[in-house]
Formats: sequence, C-alpha cells, structure tokens
Amino acid sequence: MMYEHISPTRCLQSISSWLLLVTLLVGSSSICPAQVAPAVPPAAPQFLEMAIFPGYIENELNRAEVRMTVNRHMGAINDIVQGRRSLDGNEAAMEQWFGGYIFARMTQFDKLGELDKMRIDFFKRYLVNVQYTASRNNVATHDYLVGLTLQKMQEIAEGNYHPAVRFNAMLTIGRLNSVEAFDPTTGARVVPLPSRQALGYLVNQLQVPNQMDALQLAAWIGILRHTTLDRHHSPQNQIPVEGKDIIRGLATGLIQQQDPPPGRSPQGHTWLQRRGIDVLAMLGTDPDAQILSAIEAFAADDNSPMSLRLTAARSLANFKYDAQTTIAAIPAAYTLGSLAARACRNEITRVDDAKRKKNRGQKTGEGGTGMQGGMEGMEGMAGDGGAMEGMFGGGGPGAETENQLNPADASIVQYTRRRLKYQLFYIQQGLGTANNPSSGLMMAADAQGRLEVQKVADKVNAIMQVLAEPKLTAKVSGDKKPRKPIELVELDKMMKEVRNKMQELEELVVKAGKPVIPVPMADPAVPDGPGGN
Repeated sequence: MMYEHISPTRCLQSISSWLLLVTLLVGSSSICPAQVAPAVPPAAPQFLEMAIFPGYIENELNRAEVRMTVNRHMGAINDIVQGRRSLDGNEAAMEQWFGGYIFARMTQFDKLGELDKMRIDFFKRYLVNVQYTASRNNVATHDYLVGLTLQKMQEIAEGNYHPAVRFNAMLTIGRLNSVEAFDPTTGARVVPLPSRQALGYLVNQLQVPNQMDALQLAAWIGILRHTTLDRHHSPQNQIPVEGKDIIRGLATGLIQQQDPPPGRSPQGHTWLQRRGIDVLAMLGTDPDAQILSAIEAFAADDNSPMSLRLTAARSLANFKYDAQTTIAAIPAAYTLGSLAARACRNEITRVDDAKRKKNRGQKTGEGGTGMQGGMEGMEGMAGDGGAMEGMFGGGGPGAETENQLNPADASIVQYTRRRLKYQLFYIQQGLGTANNPSSGLMMAADAQGRLEVQKVADKVNAIMQVLAEPKLTAKVSGDKKPRKPIELVELDKMMKEVRNKMQELEELVVKAGKPVIPVPMADPAVPDGPGGN
C-alpha cells in the first residue's frame, strides 16, 4: 500500500534538503539573483540566526559545564514528554529547551549540513517514538509540543533565515501529527492523523504571491503526506471536501503550467509538477474530467522529462476510478507500453554510447558506467517515498551480487539493470496487474479492457524478467564470504534480450494503437457487376 511507502521513518529519511534545494536554487531569482547556486552559505548579516539560550552556548572554558547542563535539561524534558513529569508548571522549561536549543540550532550557519539529521532526531526523540497515552495523561504534552513546533517553524519559514533553514522548517511542519502512530487510549498501532492546522498553513503558503520555490516544494511534500494518509482514515477524520477542492485546484494549475515562471529552472519546475501529480493521484478523483487527460498527456509527450512522464504513469495506480473518474484504459495502456519501450531505447542508446566512448579511450562517467547525462529518468526516484526499496530486498545499489564478474563490469551491469528496473517499475504500477484488478488501469478497464491492458503488462513484465537479479547460491553455515550468483549476466547479452523483448512490446502497442481504417463501401447506386441489380 502507498502508506507503507511513505511511513513516518521513510518520509523523514527520503528527503535530502541540500540536494532538493540545489535543484531549485539554480535559476531561482527569488533566492539567487545571479541564477547560480551559491557555493558557500552567504555571510552573516544577510540571514538571521535564532538565538540559542546562553546556558547552552559552549566555549573552551565552559564546555564541560554546558554539556552537563544540556544533559540535565534533556533528561528533565524527556521526563515531561514521556509522562513521568507533568507539563503543568514546566511550560517555560519546554519553551527554553525547544525554542532556545533544538529549533535554534536548526537556524545556525554552521549546522546547515546537519538539517536533515536534526529534523529526524527531533521527531524520533520527541514525537515518533514516544507513546503519548491517555493513561500517562500526557496527550496535553503532545498537543503543546506540536503547537509550539508549529509556531516556531512558522516563524522560521516566514523569517529572513537561510533558504535551506526555511525549507527544513516547512518540511517539519508537513510532518506534524495531531495523533501519532498509536491510539492514545489502547496503545495500538494506527495510521497517524496529520495536523489540520499544519495542512492549512502549507496550503496558505502555496498561495503567497511570488513564494520561494524551495518553500513551495516543501509545502507540496507535506501536502502529499497529508493526502496519502488521508485515504486510510474514517470520513470524520479526513480532509474536508472544501480543503480537497482547494488543493486539487492548486495542483491542477501547477501541472497545467507548461513553462516554468521567470526565475525558476526547468528542473525545479519538473520537481514541483511531479509532486502536483502525486497529490492529485492521492486525492483520487477527477471531478472536472481534466486531470487524467492532462496526466496521460504527460506520459505520452516525448518532449517532457522522463522523470515527469514516469511519475504520470505511476500516478494512474492511485486514482479511484468510478463513473465520474474515468480514463480510456486501453489507449492509456498503449501509452504506458510506448513509454516503457522508450525507456528501454534510451538505456540501450546510453549503453552503446558508453561503449563507443570506452573504445575511444574517453571517460564514460563514474565507474565507467556512463552516468553523466541521461540521469533524468531516475532523478529523485529513490526519494519518492521508498516505493522501489522492496524490489532489491534492501540490498541497495551497492549490494554484492555480481562478484564473479570483473568489478568494473559488474558495476556497469548492476547500474544498467537497476536504472531500467526503476523506470519500468513506475509503468508496472500504472498498468496494474490481473492479481490486483483494483489498481491502475486494470481497475479503470472493463472486463474486455483488462485483457488488453494485461497484454501490455505481460510484455513489460517480460522485460523485467530479463533484468531480474541473479539468484544466489545457498548460504553455507558459518561461511562469512559473500554468496555468489548461480548465473552470470554479461551486459551485451542482457541488453540484447532487452532489445528483443522491447521490440515485441513495440509491435504490440504500435499495431494495437493504430486507428482502424474502415474499408470503403460500394456506392449502392452502382451495380456490383453483371449480376447486380
């Protein structure tokens, strides 16, 4: 389920503030007038830093004393948060700790490279891993901390702080919950209930004139989390219809904005549009019959970035198809099939180009894989909620499964395999499967249409089989050496099989996608022949 792909921990860990921010900073006049990302943070006094409480500031003379103070105060705050001490009468201590230390450190210039870690640590220590229960009478403490965090992060997001700091503040706001991932009465695990006040703030920030692109991206990331979790709540806990209409309108306007506005880079515009598509899919409906047609158009457009086309393809898995939210499933399946073939052709071309460069003695990219250029198809995929993590058994790109090959060759094979699998996985999601007719185009199609959609899915699945990871030998008890694959896969052989399967897919979608030309009928006024009337 999608909720599994955007669980609290993964959602925190999947976003890298600096990587996303650099993408948006290039060409963003609202942040960098010269339209070049600064190599180093601007000097102080251009951006503010929130003041740290004096008792928490270290120097060479007081380091030991300050650390003792910090540890003592941390213990006291943990007692309050975990219900061992009452919040009543300790509000000032909470304000001092969080406002004067935890959040203040997130605004310091020398901490810019640690923003993700500090945000993750804050949630893990004080919210995600703390079981606020009614029996401990600390629900009020949770509500107080969420309210304090929202207040401080709003001040940072709207203040003259470094763009990375403001971006981090917006990400923090998007992660706040009214109820954490457990029932406060029973302690049972439940789907978190995101803060409605936080959602309202995120939506409002998208409507601020000339809003900074980095804050828009962070707002969309937060809204995507809200709309994703919303599908798992009872109607009384869901986002009100009026709120969904506002979000849908903003996201629709974003994806319909063909060209980036002045000062926004094409890459930044693509990032924003991809989040807009994801949000529309999670809202699940197409009341004005314009969203699905626009998304399918992205998937079919050869001039759109591959990452945007793949996001459009995957989004078809999340709409709730009914009499109002409809799509012509068979033509859409042919569109996704053509997109899969295009992804294969792109990869074949990239591999051939890398081989030619290698033969000429030219550099082909990191590790000899031709990684430079052509990464658009994978841009940001690993960070989109962890949807592909399960494909590789948690091994990741560095997993040692090709150790019988020359290390350089193994790296190239593995990189090529996983690069293409990432892309085809998005298309598989959009198509759906016969085993799960309630997803993707399988859900949108009637009984006859499912047969046609499945034909396309079968061809895509056949390519994925070519790209399957090598099977490992059985693990020998006590053997610490890495297991070796049963079969070896050479790059040329693998790409030849990919080409053959791709051509079968192309033959299906091109042949099936051609319009039927009616055979001209004879003029009834002209006799058919000697025996005619």
